[in-house]
Amino acid sequence: MDLTNIRQKDSVIILVIILIFALFGFWLRLLPMEQLTSGLVPKVIFMDSWYNMRLIEVIVSNFPVYPWFDPMNGFPIGKDNDWGPLYPMLSAVIAVLTGAVSRNDIMTVASWIPPVFSLTMIPMLYVIGKMVVDRKAGVIAACLISVIAGEYLYRSFYGYIDHHFLEVIFSTAFILFYLFVIRESNRENASGYPSYLILYSVLAGLMYYFGIMNIPTMVLFAGIIGGFCAVHALLTRDEQSLKSLTIAHAILFGVFIILFGLTGIHNEGMSLAQYTLAHILLALALIIEPLFLTAAIHLTRGKPAVLTWGIIVGIPAVSYAISSIILPSLVQTISSGFSYFFFFSYKETFINEMQMWDLTRAYHSFNIALFVMVIGLILIVYQTFKKYDAIKLCILIWAFVILISTILHLRYEYYAAVIVVLFTSIALSYLWDLLSNSRSTEQKSLKKGQKESGITLVRKNLPIIVVGIIILIITAMSAQITWEVGTKQLQMIGINDDWAGALTWLEKNSPDTGIDPLKIYNKDGFSYPNTSYGVLSWWDYGHWITYLAKRIPITTPFQNNVPPVAQFLVATDEKAADSLADKMGAKYVIIDYETINSKYPSLPLWAYGQNEREKYQKYYYQQSKNNPNQYDPVLTLKPDFFTSMVSRLYIFDGTETNSTGGSLVQYGEMQTGNQKVPAISRITTLSPAQAEKAASEPLSAGTDLVSIQYTHPITTIPALTHYRLVYESPTVTASDELAEMHNVKIFERVPGYQINGTGTIELPVVTNQGRTFTYRQESNNGTFIVPYSTSRDTSGVHATGPYRNLQTGETFEVSEQQIS
Repeated sequence: MDLTNIRQKDSVIILVIILIFALFGFWLRLLPMEQLTSGLVPKVIFMDSWYNMRLIEVIVSNFPVYPWFDPMNGFPIGKDNDWGPLYPMLSAVIAVLTGAVSRNDIMTVASWIPPVFSLTMIPMLYVIGKMVVDRKAGVIAACLISVIAGEYLYRSFYGYIDHHFLEVIFSTAFILFYLFVIRESNRENASGYPSYLILYSVLAGLMYYFGIMNIPTMVLFAGIIGGFCAVHALLTRDEQSLKSLTIAHAILFGVFIILFGLTGIHNEGMSLAQYTLAHILLALALIIEPLFLTAAIHLTRGKPAVLTWGIIVGIPAVSYAISSIILPSLVQTISSGFSYFFFFSYKETFINEMQMWDLTRAYHSFNIALFVMVIGLILIVYQTFKKYDAIKLCILIWAFVILISTILHLRYEYYAAVIVVLFTSIALSYLWDLLSNSRSTEQKSLKKGQKESGITLVRKNLPIIVVGIIILIITAMSAQITWEVGTKQLQMIGINDDWAGALTWLEKNSPDTGIDPLKIYNKDGFSYPNTSYGVLSWWDYGHWITYLAKRIPITTPFQNNVPPVAQFLVATDEKAADSLADKMGAKYVIIDYETINSKYPSLPLWAYGQNEREKYQKYYYQQSKNNPNQYDPVLTLKPDFFTSMVSRLYIFDGTETNSTGGSLVQYGEMQTGNQKVPAISRITTLSPAQAEKAASEPLSAGTDLVSIQYTHPITTIPALTHYRLVYESPTVTASDELAEMHNVKIFERVPGYQINGTGTIELPVVTNQGRTFTYRQESNNGTFIVPYSTSRDTSGVHATGPYRNLQTGETFEVSEQQIS
């Protein structure tokens, strides 16, 4: 089959092949369906999808109004919605058209949108591949975009109800139509501008508008074509093509300005990350840019190129410097936005998607296509500079910007999938041509009438065999990793039944907040009713709380209020923690096993900075028992870890817990690679009394007091007086003779009741899961402040007897009214 000159019969075969890849890719995207539709509640994938479900539900209830302000976020002030309305609005429209009204029906409709709409990428990649190289590249790109693994495929899974896959669709469509604009601008002549240039400019403007209304990150692609214009002008000094681009930009961004001006401005200030006037100013700048470039080239016509370069580079640089003086806030906004997008540090937040994209992760996603892509990039760079081609220059700038963005932050890998597929297809198309030329030489060497041998037949079909094998290898490796993610890994990052059950319980057993979750509130003049309160948990879980419990989280994956929440969780003094909780309006605290375990390192980071983690946890290196030349890391826990609120609540249920002793670690510095690490030289085990004494005295340099077991505090942990356990989930995540930790625990903040007396007071408690523990508290200044009532409500966590003073034998009954 010769894809360069396709006959009608061959066209049918190619369409069937593309259809097979499309159906296979569609099936891959449905892999999570079974696990999402089983369990206590129907589920969606990852955290942000839950908030999109909330937005869709609100729009359906108030159709077609979008909630630009949400009091169910960012308590106690509420939060503007920085996400665009397009994705939830699209989902809501389809839900309304299909008659979906219940939560489950709306979720089902919305869950189908990503895999279905991902099919639109197939014709777009075909057209781009064909335009850049030839039809072979288009066909290969159309096949591979259906099955290539990585974030793009995962974010178009059934149930991944988020705007990311639409980012890829609209950005790709925008680049596609802009490539048409470039092609038409090179066809210009003195007789005028063809209607196609106007048409493609309008379509590009619409795609840019839809992309911005999906998510403001779309401005990256405005920057890509802005960069293309500048480089194109510097390389060609082609005044005529720049005049055409001036017309195109005026139409493209004129369409955007009109539409955005009518529907898009909803925030004050000049942030490109929100829906502000800044987007119109950027569009105006991109209208002016080709006009400025045209004028610079016209003024320097016939003069040395260095003068053109000086004007094109120098005037913007001087303008930026002047603007820094005249409009410092605007320049600061632009600089901060640029810095945030490209240089936001994972180490400052521990947000996983902000990690750098390394070769291991890249190969994990794209397998051998990653290396084939590099060949395609080299070929296009060589061809572009050997014989200048504006279309090839544009896709190169597109590729390098996206790849650099992805290397800096792996979250943008879903954009990189398009680049990998496109340039892999380009490389395979050139490989096809190379093998075809070899085949033609062999055919010419055959004598007339000579029969073709088996080897000759293989060589004759070598292009399709070799390229086909490479495509199948990419497909097979992509399918393997997609199967792993879609059937296994998503279970580990999605909501589990423990969380679903806890939030279902919270909705039914906590007081109403006074905020209707389905009502749209105006920001102007809004204030929370006196009955409103917040639910404090780590930010990962905020959208679950909003959607499933219909309660107001204090922090969410939008990262609002994260520092004070982190400060509360690592606070080692209950009064300080209470002060923070009062400011945030927290009534309930929810903690899970991950918060005390894998997520704990991010708590001191967000609370006080990168250097504070070692106050709570520290890694030392110890010589391996199996290999004396190897040092193994050992995680140790400091006294502040055990006295932090998150540990006192989750591990010890807020009760007083006696010291179990500790270890004195003596260490010295050891060089490993480019860093120095603490290497253990000696460990001394301490009794409880010795540990208490060591904790009260200064330690010598190179010595730390630690424990290695989560349930073994170094010093005695005092009881919490205003926090009581009200719910724990059924799954036991860890247990020993001292503690039993269930996956999710909910605590309620209460004023508590004062009992006069000295000594130690105890209360037997049984949880809703039947686990028993004793709440114990020592008196402070002749009083006890107790958080539990002794009412015999056996439906949940409850006391099984009265409070009893261990020294005097006195007993005390406390009612729920007295506690509250």
